[in-house]
Formats: sequence, C-alpha cells, structure tokens
Amino acid sequence: MILTRLPRASLFLSAFLLLVASSPLPVDSKATGASPELRQLTAATFDESTKHNTWFVEFFSPWCGHCKAFKPTWEELVISREDHPRLSLAQVDCVADGDLCNAQDIKYYPQLRLYRNHSNGTRTAETFDSSRSLSTLEQWLDERVPRITAPPTQNHPVPNQQTLAPKEYNTQGKVLVLGSDDFQERVAREPTMVKFFAPWCGHCQKLAPIWTELAQELKGVVNVAEVNCDIHGSLCRNVGIEGYPTVIFYLNGRKVDYTGRKALDAMATFARKAVAPGVTTVDAETFNDKLDSDEVVFLLLHTGSDQRVLDAVSAASQVLLGEPPIYASTSRALYSQYGLASPSTSAVPVLLAIKSHASKNYAAKLELDGLATGHGSGEGLEKWLLRNRFPVVGKLGMDNFYSVMKNPTRPFVVLVAIDPGSSSSESEDWPSASDDDDEEGAPRGEHASPEASLSPHARESLRRLEQISTAWARGGESKDKERETVFVWMDGRKWGKWLKNMYGIKDVSKSKMEGVVVVDHQSLLYYDTDLNGRPLTLDKDNIFYALRSIYAGRGTPKHSENLLERIARSTNKKVLAIEEYVKTHIKTTIFGVIMFFVLTFYALKYVVDHRSIHSF
Repeated sequence: MILTRLPRASLFLSAFLLLVASSPLPVDSKATGASPELRQLTAATFDESTKHNTWFVEFFSPWCGHCKAFKPTWEELVISREDHPRLSLAQVDCVADGDLCNAQDIKYYPQLRLYRNHSNGTRTAETFDSSRSLSTLEQWLDERVPRITAPPTQNHPVPNQQTLAPKEYNTQGKVLVLGSDDFQERVAREPTMVKFFAPWCGHCQKLAPIWTELAQELKGVVNVAEVNCDIHGSLCRNVGIEGYPTVIFYLNGRKVDYTGRKALDAMATFARKAVAPGVTTVDAETFNDKLDSDEVVFLLLHTGSDQRVLDAVSAASQVLLGEPPIYASTSRALYSQYGLASPSTSAVPVLLAIKSHASKNYAAKLELDGLATGHGSGEGLEKWLLRNRFPVVGKLGMDNFYSVMKNPTRPFVVLVAIDPGSSSSESEDWPSASDDDDEEGAPRGEHASPEASLSPHARESLRRLEQISTAWARGGESKDKERETVFVWMDGRKWGKWLKNMYGIKDVSKSKMEGVVVVDHQSLLYYDTDLNGRPLTLDKDNIFYALRSIYAGRGTPKHSENLLERIARSTNKKVLAIEEYVKTHIKTTIFGVIMFFVLTFYALKYVVDHRSIHSF
C-alpha cells in the first residue's frame, strides 16, 4: 500500500470547510451515514409479497464472506431505490429459510434475482450475473425497471458523485499474474485459485486457454491467478511445487491442492463449492431427500439456540471445501430417526457423520458441548471432519485419486482390485510422461460405470469389503492414531496394467481373485503381505492383522517406484536443494567456489613441483 502524506490545510481552506459543514442540508438516509431499513422475506411471506409489483431479491447467508463484503453496496442500492414506485428490494436469509432458497434453486451466495409480474398473470425470474458493483447494479436495473425522475434544475444541480464499491474478487474476469512481490499478500486475504506452470510444459500449454475461460466463468466469485515458475522459481519451490501444471486453491490462509480433473466445469464447480456457505439449514423431509444424493453427509442436530455452535461448525467446514455437505436441523423427527434422545432446551448439540445413504444409523458422532459453552476448540472439530469425510468404501479413479491418496490426514489406503465381470473391451491406461495432469501414480481417463453393472461375484466382493471397513471403523482401532485408514476399490479389469505397474497386483480377470494392498502414497510405499509374509486377501482377520502391524511400524513395505525412478527423484531433489542453497547463500557460495579453485590450484602446483624435483 502506498500512503501519501497530505499537506496541512491553510486557514482559508479550514474556514471554507467550516462554512460548508455548518450550512443547512436536508437530512435523509442518503445524506446520513445511517443504515437503511432492510426488508426481509421469509417462507411465509415470499410468495404473497412477490405476487405484486417487481422485486429485486438478494439471497444470502450471514456467514458468507462475499455477502458481508456486498452488504454496504446493497444498502446503498436500497437507499437509491427507496422512492421507486414500481420496484421493491428485499433479502432472504438462506440459513433461516433454507427450504425457500432450495425451492428457488439458489446455487451460491449472494445470488441476486429480479422477479417481474406481467399483465397476463405470469411471473418471470432473472438472475443478475455481472459484477456486483453499485454502478453495474443500477445500470442493470435501469434497463429493466427504469426510474421516473425529474430532470435537475439550474438551481439544484446534481453533483457528479463517485461511489466507492466494496472490494470484490475477480471483477474483470481475467487471469491475475502473480510473482514473488505480491503472491503472499494476495492469497492470504482473498480466495484465489492459482496455477503454477512453466512455459515449455506441454500440459501447461493445453491448460492455458481453459484457465482463461475459468477466470471469466468465476468472475465475481474467486480470483484466478497464475505463477510462472521459470521466472519465480524460488517462490514455486517454497510452495512445494513438484510438477507442472499444479493448481492450488487458497482460502482464508488455507492451502489446498486441487486434485480433480483440469476441465472447465470441474474446476469451476470446485471453486464455487469451496466458497459456498459451509452449513445449510434443512428440515427432516429436505434432509432425507438430500441423503440420497451423497455417499457422505454431516448432520448437525441442535436446539436452535446454539449460535456459537453454528458459527464454529461453519468456520471448521472450510477444511472440506464444500464436500461432503454439512446440514443443520432442529427437527425432532431427525433426532428420533437416528436414535437420539428427544432434545430439550439444555440438550448438547451433536454432529453426525452419515454414510452410504443410511437413514437410521450414523458412522460417527461428535458431541459439541464444549463449543456450546464457548470452551471447545475448532481445531479438534476440523480434524474430526477430515477423518470422517470418506465413504465406507469409495471407488477410486481419476477424479478422486489425489483427494484420497494425498489427503492432509495422510491415510493408509486399503485398495482392493475387483474384476467387475464386464466382457466389454475397455482401454487401459496408467500414468506416463505423455498423460495430462502428469503426477506420479494416478490413473487417467476413467468414466465410472454404475455399480449395478457389476457381476454377482464383484458385488459380493464389494459387500465383503464394506463389512470389513465397517468393522474396522466400529472397532475404533485407528481412532486415536495420527493417520486414519480408508477403504477403496478399483476396476481391476480396466486398470490392470496400472495396478500391476504400481503395486504388483496380478490380472484379476485371469486369477479370479481380488488383489489387495495397503498403500502409503505419501511415501510411495505399499504393503501386500501381513507380518508373517502371507499375501493380503479380502479377509477381515488378514487385513486387520496387516493394518495393526503397519500402525506398529513392523510391516514390510515395498516401493511403488522402481530403482531408476527412485534414483531420479532423489537426484532431482538434491539438485533443487543445491540450487536453492546457492540462491539463498550467494556470498557463501562465491567464497566457497573461489576457495575451491585456490586450493585446487595450489594442489596442482604442489604436484607439478614435486614431480619436477624428482625428475632432477
């Protein structure tokens, strides 16, 4: 920030300002700094109110950062339109009236919508999707609902005032170019999706036009930026960039690797979910409808007077970046549905992790009595959310590989290769230097088929894996461990070559047996035998025995990279470390190089002189 020191005002200027300040002015909401009265619509009043006239409605959440930033602009807009005869402005709180917002198909906050009633009895709704600055809003509304104003007279000229809009993100819809001088400041205070790239990288060149489209798609939502690692190599190394292109999302000081597909729709959906409100209020009927659409959901049950808890859960939900969703409810029916005591005014709020669309059972429960009294820690809540975000058994593929394998909790992943029994000829693929998103050890190009198409044998294998996963969770054996255990399966027919290359799993379509390994992807290690050297199978005792030995540090791991790959990776890290040392200790390096040449010179001189003496 550049600060300019202003000179002291002269006596004449001070007198002039005093005269202006003492002049009588009309007092109204436009002239004073007082906030205007903001009209609120609820589920009970929305339909009846919007039947008449034209309404411009803001759907918002009190916890949404964009909504808070937009509030001053909305107040100015309300003031500027308060005498409009044909336009009414109102707000809908989507936390208090979640059902209404769902019925209106509200996808993000704040969302602005114009409702117009026509003479034929119909009503249309138009969503405002441009920059949320006051000038843009006023122009948009004037085009649709013109103001009836009298022209200014000569005695009362209208001043040419300039309105300062609040800070918005990505208002131009363009890619920001960041460097060492402004990177930290930008990502620390604004939601920003950053691409780290190198100009010579082929995958980066393919991503470039998509990245430009993404900036336009996320206009007004989040910043879209890029860092050229050829120019800012030190910055990229400090961030921990190991390959190009790498995409990282920054939110409120948090850094999260984007691990999904580098396609426009996937990245835009990820960003919108990441900045959406963390908690959605629902009733029992709405919750059960949503239960069918997600493998994992969190449900906060509370009495309705636990604002501290709602705030804490909303803040902690940022670690999930929108997935899985968190719903909050005061419904007594939901308490009963999940076998909890009917709530009283002093009931302790609870957070449930519900998996596999279970309508009566929950996978994990956390009582939030400490948060309710203001003595709890949000850090523990974040860890609990991260540990319970995975389904009982997930299907591993391209879209979720890194969100599982490189999760911040560094899980041990029990991976089972299952033959789906399909006779269709599907192409197989595995990571290579020519693949998009080329990072070590991730499958490519999967289009998952529904589980209904699995053979009876495959469905039985999946059922046994679910039983093993459920038994491990109920036993709580990894509950107090630093690292959790995640259970996943892969299509062993489609990814056969990749599985053999990475983990030595044989072709399951020929062996008619499931391939089972425990993967430590953070260390590029895997385990395919138990402590006694027996191959892992889809058996509860066998897998439990292996996991216990791994947690005890007594397992025998294998490398998922071959010897040459490990040597290359190790050499590359050492070269980068030397390069970084040279850049950060330039004087010491120069001194060391000079001393090396001096000592080498004297050593050679000594050898030459010594040989000359002996020659005589």
